[in-house]
Amino acid sequence: MAIIQAIFIVFLEILYCTLFLEIFLERRINKYKFIKQYGLIFMTLAVVIISIELNGNIALKELITILFVSSTMLGIYKSRIMKMLFLISIYFGILLGIDYLALTTIKYIIPAATITYLDNPIYGTIFVLLCKTLVFVAIMVIKKNWDINNSLSLLSDSQWLRFIYFPIMSIIALCAMLINFDKEISETASNTLLIIAFGLVIMNLMVFYLMRDIIGREKLIQSDKIFKERMKNQTNMYRSMSDDFEIQRKRIHEYNNQIGCIEGMLLNKNVEQALDYVVKITGGLKKEINAIDTNNVIINAIINSKYKEAIDKNIVMVIKVNDLSECVIVDEDIVIILSNLLNNAIEACEKIIEKRIIWLKFVIEENMTIISVKNTAEEDVEIIDGALITTKENKTEHGLGVKNIKESVEKYKGSYTLQGQGGYFFFGIIIPIIA
Repeated sequence: MAIIQAIFIVFLEILYCTLFLEIFLERRINKYKFIKQYGLIFMTLAVVIISIELNGNIALKELITILFVSSTMLGIYKSRIMKMLFLISIYFGILLGIDYLALTTIKYIIPAATITYLDNPIYGTIFVLLCKTLVFVAIMVIKKNWDINNSLSLLSDSQWLRFIYFPIMSIIALCAMLINFDKEISETASNTLLIIAFGLVIMNLMVFYLMRDIIGREKLIQSDKIFKERMKNQTNMYRSMSDDFEIQRKRIHEYNNQIGCIEGMLLNKNVEQALDYVVKITGGLKKEINAIDTNNVIINAIINSKYKEAIDKNIVMVIKVNDLSECVIVDEDIVIILSNLLNNAIEACEKIIEKRIIWLKFVIEENMTIISVKNTAEEDVEIIDGALITTKENKTEHGLGVKNIKESVEKYKGSYTLQGQGGYFFFGIIIPIIA
């Protein structure tokens, strides 16, 4: 029974070690399933053997355990050996530090505990489980603040506090068991206490993994929404291009008819009438013709369609572009960035009555692709940590466009800035052109 308890406790330590490493490292993609399925069991059994063989030499046991766990974890996580050794050493330092802190606290609460109680296997096991639960809480706090993989990123502060409530209550329950422990209790009662203690630890792990699975599914749902929005933007773009092609085809047909009409007027020497007719039709052409040409078909289609939309909505659009034929941004990302920026700007301008202006800059200068959109706005926009704070009712849907823009910019190692003060909103992007 004692060996089973020891294996379970070592397994907890190894499992918590993986949770700790996940905060700072990325997992390797292993082709061999047995590494993922049986890696923790293998490490657990190996550490138990090391502990048994070197039971009389604590320093050597800890050193060999750290070296073994570090080398084994290199097969699971992407890291250099020195960084792995550093992280594993920190983790074992946390284990020892929490054990010492818990032991000191128990000494203070029950002065005779370390003399008479810790020799009791039931009491000692409950004490160890308390220490491991404290380690779990410590790792959760670190994960909340420094996790590079954002496994708990969708949890708000209030939701995270509700999640951490269960392990805290487990700690209180384990402390109550220790404080009220009676060495004279029956074997049945002792076993019941052990089952409850082990059950609390297992329940903490189950709640954590359940929460992580829920968050993972939520991320997939959000990714699906983002993908659908991208597809919607692309569909709208190609529909706009198709509409433009159809308009151009009709315009060519009308142009041929108009040329024939002008030719007839001139043959009949109706010069003034022909001139009036030319002025009339050129005015319409100036209004309808695609005004912007950047030598990039996709950029032309987006800017011209948004320019027409802005005119129809009585919004002034000031545009500065140059030759964008060498633009390094792929078409789908151009659609995501430019369509979302201009859609947001047009939507903001529609909310105000006067001074509806959008300034668009899309140029390549000094090996940099520069994109900026500035528009007048009804009110200042609150920006915290690069994120827009919305007052809209549907907070889940809002901000996906901005998130898509940021993801696309980061793909090209670019940078962005947001400003929302003084009645204006500005979104600037700089993407380096890597030769």
